[in-house]
Amino acid sequence: MSTSDLFLYEFLYRGRPPGDPQPPAWHVVLAQVVTLPGGGPAQVVASVALSPTQAEAAGFPLPALLSAIDGAVLADRDAKAAALSKVEADLDALRGDLAAVTAERDQLRDATRPA
Repeated sequence: MSTSDLFLYEFLYRGRPPGDPQPPAWHVVLAQVVTLPGGGPAQVVASVALSPTQAEAAGFPLPALLSAIDGAVLADRDAKAAALSKVEADLDALRGDLAAVTAERDQLRDATRPA
């Protein structure tokens, strides 16, 4: 059986209303990708919800969790920005093609008009 490193699977932050004496709370779920012998498909195996103390004991203190979340969000943003840039470049190319075809059509129309 092969397993991946543990990774952050879920992070839940539970805020409190103003004036509540309880501090905000959070929990995490960690997971690993496990491939069973025999070539079956890989599966994600998740932990139970871990308290902050349990998460830190597993090597996932709050600063590391927030850094992982920030990194994932920024990577997703960068991928979407790159995809948008490609779509915009494709759209610009299509606009150029349309302008060329429109100009060619207008030239042909002008060339075939009776004088």
